[in-house]
Amino acid sequence: MKTLHQQSVLYYFSILLFIVTIVIVNGDDEEDYMSELLKTLTTTPESWSNNTHYCKWNGIVCRSSRVVAIKLPSSSLSGRLPPYLNSLTNLTHIDLHNNSLSGPVPYLSELSLLETFLLGHNNFTSIIDGSFEMLPNLLTLNLSNNLNLSPWILPIYLKHSSLLQTLDLEATNIIGSLPSEMFNWFPNLNTVFLSHNNITGILPPSLGKSGVKYLRFNNQGTWNGDNVGTIDVISSMRFLSQAWLHNNLFSGQIPNMSNCTYLFDLQLHSNQLTGLVPHSLLTLSSLKSISLDDNYLQGPLPVFHKGVKATWEGNNFCRNDSGPCDSQVTIFLEIIAAFGYPDFLTSKESNPCIEWRLFFTGVFIMCERGKIVSFSLENKELSGTISPAFSKLSNLVNLTLANNSLTGLIPYSLTTLPQLRLLDVSNNNLSGELPKFPSKVNLTTRGNAMLGKNISQTLGGGINETASHHGSLSKTAKLKPFWIAENVRSPTLARDMA
Repeated sequence: MKTLHQQSVLYYFSILLFIVTIVIVNGDDEEDYMSELLKTLTTTPESWSNNTHYCKWNGIVCRSSRVVAIKLPSSSLSGRLPPYLNSLTNLTHIDLHNNSLSGPVPYLSELSLLETFLLGHNNFTSIIDGSFEMLPNLLTLNLSNNLNLSPWILPIYLKHSSLLQTLDLEATNIIGSLPSEMFNWFPNLNTVFLSHNNITGILPPSLGKSGVKYLRFNNQGTWNGDNVGTIDVISSMRFLSQAWLHNNLFSGQIPNMSNCTYLFDLQLHSNQLTGLVPHSLLTLSSLKSISLDDNYLQGPLPVFHKGVKATWEGNNFCRNDSGPCDSQVTIFLEIIAAFGYPDFLTSKESNPCIEWRLFFTGVFIMCERGKIVSFSLENKELSGTISPAFSKLSNLVNLTLANNSLTGLIPYSLTTLPQLRLLDVSNNNLSGELPKFPSKVNLTTRGNAMLGKNISQTLGGGINETASHHGSLSKTAKLKPFWIAENVRSPTLARDMA
């Protein structure tokens, strides 16, 4: 009968034998992979031979006879990589960028020690599903400029690489939208290059709270006609130094950039941005380069501080030199600011009544003696609110904003317009107290269920249509139209004006 001591020795010997067996098997797997790698590459570096141990090959780094790094950038390599690169379980660095390698990107899953993976500027054609799963120590992932890759979606399981610092996937044919929580996965991420792909959707909200410094998101090719939203999220990126967002379809306004105190390079050209260039951007001391060309920006020509390389051609600034806009243009900009600066409401002229062109149909603006007297924006899918700035158009006779999606109050200041005869705000979503207009004003408010109602009572007792208040519509003086759309959608208003 075996003694307790003999049993213990036998137990530990069994464990040791098991470990040795694993090492031998893994060593065989590694040797098999390196032998296969030698076969599948059509061009190989000098010293690569079956007659030489792979740890002595150029570009191969071993530790204790195990491969820990493959470093062969710009080495004129061609051919394919064997698919299961994770056979080299001790790998920490792979750098094969700028070669002519093709075929599938090799399978990396569960390479727990891998820190750097650089395969950019090659000719890979596909990515094996699950390839980047369970890479807990990955710091840099670069597949950029593999132009022949089949379309693929950024995988959710990449979130397990929570130490990631650099993500460079430019020109790799990514499709679909980015996960909304994506930038919460990588607290150390500082470089994100995703340009020249086919990504759809908005910039993820999580980007705003990230530590990203260098962001390249330009030239997303399939955004033709898609609503990709605004660039508001970048305003809260406190560490942002460079942002390339050009050649997309971003809309809305340029946000307040006062929090981006490290920003030196901002490329926004060739989008659909509207509104004014914010003062916070003009005074940003860190800024060195900015492009605003080919948008729908309005207002005065931007004047940046000395030393900034800035371009802004192809916008709708009110004049070609520095200085304020015409007073009526300034009022107009205040008015459309409340609508969110729709891109179809644009003006390049310094005087709204002299050759001021509005590039959209259905708008009816008329002037008399250089002053706006009629303003119609019905059926334009407008959102936002009615601006009190309308009250600054002291000669305004007719104001029509019917059949839109406007919210909020009817400004009380509109009741002070001395010449106002017609106000039509029907079929919107206006609410609150209904101001009392003079009896001479023909006021139409139907189709605004919450207008003039006590909200608490309405919720309990149902909603009734708001009544229209009609006063006498006096004849207006002969009006001088400066631009009339061919498809006027208000025959009544057109007849009254005629």
